[in-house]
Amino acid sequence: MIKYLDILKIIIIILCIMLIFLIMTILIYNQNIKKKNRDSILLFKARYKKRRNSFLYSSYIFFSSLFITRRYIRRLKNQIEIIRPENRRLISERTMKIAYSIWGIIFVIIIFILFISISVYTFILSCMSIYILNSQITNMIINSEEVRLLKQFEKYLSDVRHFFHAHGTVDESIYEASETASYELGLHINIIYDVLISTDIDEGVQRYNEISPNKYLKTFLALCVTVIQYGDKKIDNQSLFLSNIKYLKQEIYIELLKREKIKHLFSGLIVISLIPMFTLKIIENFGVYCLPELKLHYVGAFGTTVIALVLVFTMFSYLMLNRLKENNEVIVKEHFILEQLLHISYLNKKISHYVNRNWTKMQKRKELLKRVGEGITLKQFILKQIIASIVSFICCFTLIITIHETTKQYNLGYVENVKNLSSGITDKQLPILKELIKKYVKKYRNIRIININKLEELVVREIINEKVITGNMVIGITANDIIKRIKQYQNEYLKWYEVLICLIISCIIYNLPYWMILYRKRIMQMNMEDEVIQFHSIVLMLMHIDRMTIETVLTYLEDFAVIFKRSISNCLNNIESGDLNVLEQLKIDEPFEPFKRLIDNLLISDRIGIEKAFDEIVTERLHYQDKRQQENEISINNKAVIGKVIAYIPMTLTIGFHLIVPFVLEGIRQLGSFIAQMQSM
Repeated sequence: MIKYLDILKIIIIILCIMLIFLIMTILIYNQNIKKKNRDSILLFKARYKKRRNSFLYSSYIFFSSLFITRRYIRRLKNQIEIIRPENRRLISERTMKIAYSIWGIIFVIIIFILFISISVYTFILSCMSIYILNSQITNMIINSEEVRLLKQFEKYLSDVRHFFHAHGTVDESIYEASETASYELGLHINIIYDVLISTDIDEGVQRYNEISPNKYLKTFLALCVTVIQYGDKKIDNQSLFLSNIKYLKQEIYIELLKREKIKHLFSGLIVISLIPMFTLKIIENFGVYCLPELKLHYVGAFGTTVIALVLVFTMFSYLMLNRLKENNEVIVKEHFILEQLLHISYLNKKISHYVNRNWTKMQKRKELLKRVGEGITLKQFILKQIIASIVSFICCFTLIITIHETTKQYNLGYVENVKNLSSGITDKQLPILKELIKKYVKKYRNIRIININKLEELVVREIINEKVITGNMVIGITANDIIKRIKQYQNEYLKWYEVLICLIISCIIYNLPYWMILYRKRIMQMNMEDEVIQFHSIVLMLMHIDRMTIETVLTYLEDFAVIFKRSISNCLNNIESGDLNVLEQLKIDEPFEPFKRLIDNLLISDRIGIEKAFDEIVTERLHYQDKRQQENEISINNKAVIGKVIAYIPMTLTIGFHLIVPFVLEGIRQLGSFIAQMQSM
């Protein structure tokens, strides 16, 4: 009865919170809506749609200003804006549509979980479900939009080629082809067209590159700008613009194949990794139903530890699978909470002191953070490590205390296994023995056990004085079980090695963010080949243009760089003085061999010209394209193998340690008890 009352309370609280949000949103909506004439049914329908959109926009204003949801709504809006650069109101309404859909699904799932039971396990399960569902639904929406945009763009490039043959000018070809473009792609094309016909093209290009991280659209814009500014040329009786369009289509085709294969190989792995955390209680109930004695294994230290491990490895598997699937694009994140915490003078001073004491090590770490494109300062990163360490220590310490308290309560109240103490216990004696065990365990649980025999004799005398059961064997068995429970109860206290385990785990968690950065660096190193291929595409657009300079080429490379961006930026800042030695320093900073060859060609171009210096780039580019397709196959297959291993870790832990091991341990225990009884007879 208490369980259902608790569920009802939680449901009422959640509904009240949602009702408050709804009322406040409606109030905002009513303030922004004027009274309208509704005489016409058609006018009413049009205004109903407008009111619905006004409701969404008012909801966006409310939730984007609310402290709890402000950062979430703005981050979701930024992701949508990248794919659909619409006006601010339409983006806001689309943001709220997606947000309401996600919140609705999460609300239904959480209510379902709460109806199962209310416990620490269901609370943690609810929190994990909220995070996973939110990120998974958002990623699915964004990824599907990106793939659809790339497919539309590939088709659009064919239309541009057709109209360029007809008109011979870039802007007219883009304008004519835009009439056949889809709505999402048309939003980008309209912006690109406005940039091309504007008076200040360079400023327009810079603005578009800031709002659109899609490298293929940025490449297309750069291609169009170079043709407009420097003119088109015939290379081997082919238009340079059309040749570059062909190269761009090949790049898009390779990217689409890569995404399709990743989607195919990783399909179902995330579901497999998440299933175990929802089946823990089902397995536990099944085990206890088959063998009631398993209750001790599930509520004790072993069972609780297994549940914690399964939940931790489930989250780890989910995060790592997403990391393997993603395209490794650098997205600068805000670290608002860390920044606010650093405003605490004492905390800031201590971290600064730690950085100064380990100056060389911290500078290397600072370089590493910049290398992988993390939008976090060194102090914020150290604070993040400290917080992760403290939280992990508190969680481990709380888990250990919970295990001890749960085991204590089990020894005090769980007496369903009394029947298995001896075959000589009758059904009539069973309820009496249960009450006696509960009574005397609670009575003597805190007594210091100096002489076990004396305490056992005392318990036997008191049981005999109760005169509720007879038979020396039954009385002796009952006394032995009481003493055993008291000893187990008193043994449940915090040990020194448990604190040591908490400290070791907190140290591991402290270093985990740094290990993740190293992992990300390794992934980015694998993607260096792709970025060099992108540089080849840019050079192909620029190499045949008259009066092209090294500085202009580096400027274009900087706009499209991710991994090499910082090094190229430093090089550009120093090359303005005319010193080409900075290119040698760039080779030292970036020892990746294909990139070094690219810089070597730039150095030679100062003497023989860019067109001659890069005359072999077409052959090199074809070679790298074939090589990249092969390496994509190998890389994706390797990722899929690693992903399958990671995905099955939670399930292996669940089946092995939560289902099989308890049965085996209980079977061994009962076998030992049976052998002991046989020997005593």
